Amino acid sequence: MGVFYTSRENVMQALDIRAAAYTASRIDRAIDSASRNVEGFLNGIFYPLTATKYFDYPNGQMAKAGRLWLEGNQLISISSFVSGGTTVPPANYFLEPNEYGPPYDRIDINIGTNSALTSNQSTGQRSLVVTGVWMSCVQEESSAGTLSAAISTTAATTLTVTGANIGVGRVLRIDTERFLVTEKNFVTSGQTGTLTSNLNANTLTVADGTVFVLREELLIDAERVQIVDIAGNNLIVRRATGGSTLAAHTGSTIFFARLLTVTRGALGTVATTHLINAPIFLHVVPALIEELTVAYTLMRQLNELSGFAHTISSGESQSRSALQRTVKDLEDNVKRLHGRYARVRAV
Repeated sequence: MGVFYTSRENVMQALDIRAAAYTASRIDRAIDSASRNVEGFLNGIFYPLTATKYFDYPNGQMAKAGRLWLEGNQLISISSFVSGGTTVPPANYFLEPNEYGPPYDRIDINIGTNSALTSNQSTGQRSLVVTGVWMSCVQEESSAGTLSAAISTTAATTLTVTGANIGVGRVLRIDTERFLVTEKNFVTSGQTGTLTSNLNANTLTVADGTVFVLREELLIDAERVQIVDIAGNNLIVRRATGGSTLAAHTGSTIFFARLLTVTRGALGTVATTHLINAPIFLHVVPALIEELTVAYTLMRQLNELSGFAHTISSGESQSRSALQRTVKDLEDNVKRLHGRYARVRAV
């Protein structure tokens, strides 16, 4: 699975039909496909990738001396810039355009210094080496709770979160390591609750409401409920979510989905150990990018459910037409704000 630009949970909530837990793999596949479609449509990536990239010099860019166009790449920050085998100090180059970057699309040598773009061999191949964080949008993170237990080995593939609701498909950072969330499972909250088998019975009283967070899904016996509001130690919940069945519960253990299965050392970072209570940061996907990904995913779900070819009813046709218009509007807005266009050069 690649990097998602939305979470499985967001798509499940957006679907007109009540998505059941067993549809997760199908939804993940659709999100993965939609996310790659967004990248192709906008000619960029919208997650932070730490990588080293190589450029020829001299090259066919037909640009002024001392300028390196990054071509199909966009840069957020540099950790190392090597020209012709010599490391260029940060004070000796500029990331441009500085007026509205990051992201940046070129590197200019500071002409007031003695640094220059140079070749390291007669062919000029891979003469310029840039190591940094590459991404086609501003890098933004939000707080996403803390580690409930230390990660003491680089081989561990699960982590438990305190104080956050993190969806499948999200990119996390703890210290300098990034993680991809590939699945999540329920663990006990240590609390119990009682509910009657009535959809209007939506107040779940707990011993400590501060343990829970808005919009997370809970499991009580075999029924899933979602928290829509918290008032002290009363959780206001939506009943029978995730395709589960409404039922009565008396003093039942409350579970929440805080155990995350993750890919370690993701996006060019290195797996390492982390202390208990280490802060977790969530990569924030630009809002329009996420909306377009959800819309593409819904289109794929509708096509798959219809077998891609069956004759649809007039009501379904209107629904599809409305969604298609919404997708087109989203594409126009996203293209205007995040699209990249080819730089024309002389031949």
